Amino acid sequence: MAIPQHPREPGSVQQALRGSTAGTPVAAGAPRTGDDPRPQVRKTRITGVDAARGFALIGMAAVHTYSLVTDDGDQSWSWALFAGKAAALFALLAGVSLAFMSGGSRPSTDGRTRVAACAGLAARALCITVIGLLIGSVVDAPYVILPYYGVMFLLAAPVLYSPARVLVFLAVVSALVAPFVMQAVRSELPYPFLSNPSLGDALVHPWRLVTSLLLTGVYPAIPWMAYICTGLVIGRCDLRRARVAGWLLGAGTLLAVVPLIVSNVLLYQLGGYDALVATPGLSVEEVDDVIGWGPDPVLPTSTSWWLAISAAHSSTPVDLMHTTGVAMAVLGAVLLLERVRGARTLLAPLAALGTLTLTFYTLNVLATRFITWEDDTTFFASQVVVGLIAAVLWRYRFGQGPLERVVAAGAHRARSAVLRGGR
Repeated sequence: MAIPQHPREPGSVQQALRGSTAGTPVAAGAPRTGDDPRPQVRKTRITGVDAARGFALIGMAAVHTYSLVTDDGDQSWSWALFAGKAAALFALLAGVSLAFMSGGSRPSTDGRTRVAACAGLAARALCITVIGLLIGSVVDAPYVILPYYGVMFLLAAPVLYSPARVLVFLAVVSALVAPFVMQAVRSELPYPFLSNPSLGDALVHPWRLVTSLLLTGVYPAIPWMAYICTGLVIGRCDLRRARVAGWLLGAGTLLAVVPLIVSNVLLYQLGGYDALVATPGLSVEEVDDVIGWGPDPVLPTSTSWWLAISAAHSSTPVDLMHTTGVAMAVLGAVLLLERVRGARTLLAPLAALGTLTLTFYTLNVLATRFITWEDDTTFFASQVVVGLIAAVLWRYRFGQGPLERVVAAGAHRARSAVLRGGR
């Protein structure tokens, strides 16, 4: 079967959270949709991308479920393996999906189609942000990524059709420059929320909410655009080629390792650690905790040497580059695994989960907040098993997830309004 090259609805954002949909245009003269002047497109999916998204969701669920520390005071396996990395993979894959939606390696050149896609993406961003704030109205912990995720989508709209070289430049700036800006202005900005922001916060503390989502929160959108822009570049490649998957695995592994080496040199050979220990108000033990566990909730601004640490959720250049590399390597590994005979069948349940991430992420956050459990492993395993089975059954019977339908409907209306306005 020929592998299609374009998304099902070039210029729409229907697939941004559902997964990685690709398609091929129908022959010339084929019937067209009522509000879209372009040819209809047949739909297929890239199982490896969906499966990687499902893996990211499971990693985030592990962090939400397990304790951060063991009985000995060490980091738990879930924190060590997934903290910061699963969320980074989630964001990078969002960029990949947005690239597919905008035409992959052959993006649409029609001006109105591009405007419609950007309008739909902005509507999607608003819906995701509102859903995240609604969850934050009833859940204090764990931290919910959705409001930040929605803002990242909104920031992605203006650059959705940018050339790859521009996106690479923006990714580098987001990873290497934005953290310094974030540190420089943090003391002048309102203190971030210590729990999830809510709809009430949007009404009562709008400026504090904006600064938290953009710069000072747990998942600050401006530096985290490094993941979105990197994902957009990756999504412009042909991810069905083994050479591309192998490049992602190799380059990602290198990018994951080198920043950690650089961080170690900066801190322990070039005097960075001594500068951190001199931070006013922090003991040596507290400095070590920040280096090992990350900020609580933000990094001190006493010295720029804090940007040399690699801790999870620190959003330093080292952390951003390291987790980008991990995300690239995981995606490349899963894409290579998909090519092994029989592996696609084994990956199918994980891929089904990856097409329903918004719904199952929300359910996981609510479950970890309101369900009491005694054994972490049993609770986590039950979430994974039930989630995989339910995802397969739901995809078979209903297709799109319930929350995905809500978001896609809002995006479709905004897109259609722009297309109809051009008639």
